Amino acid sequence: MSFYDIGQQLKNILDTVQSGSPRLKAVYDYPSPDTDTGYPYATITPKDAEETFLDTALNQTSYRFLIRAVDVGSDKAQMESTMRKLADDILGELRKEAHETFGGTVDRVEPFTVSFGWESTNQVPSRFFEIQVEVLKHYPI
Repeated sequence: MSFYDIGQQLKNILDTVQSGSPRLKAVYDYPSPDTDTGYPYATITPKDAEETFLDTALNQTSYRFLIRAVDVGSDKAQMESTMRKLADDILGELRKEAHETFGGTVDRVEPFTVSFGWESTNQVPSRFFEIQVEVLKHYPI
């Protein structure tokens, strides 16, 4: 298990959301897009990891990733509606039974933390939300 493997699992999940939802225009497995491919888009970024002693035979590693979705536009009401629905789409896919262990890649996916916010760049508002995903993996010592 590695940051790469978990990131790929998250990208596959978001690609599934993108293919099934007209709301998500692009998915990136790095912090920000190189070009404007449409809004809203989502990025997947590794955040951190922490390994702890579990018992005499196992250590437990907690990997954290951040999914950040961004929409830009002048119609704040439309952006708000789109982003709430997109958050529901992504969370719904993450919660599916098939993703409880990312297909056996990890031992457990922890409950999610979600936060919403607004930013303004060049007088154009952007709406975003972030989903923190934490997964646990046990390693023999």
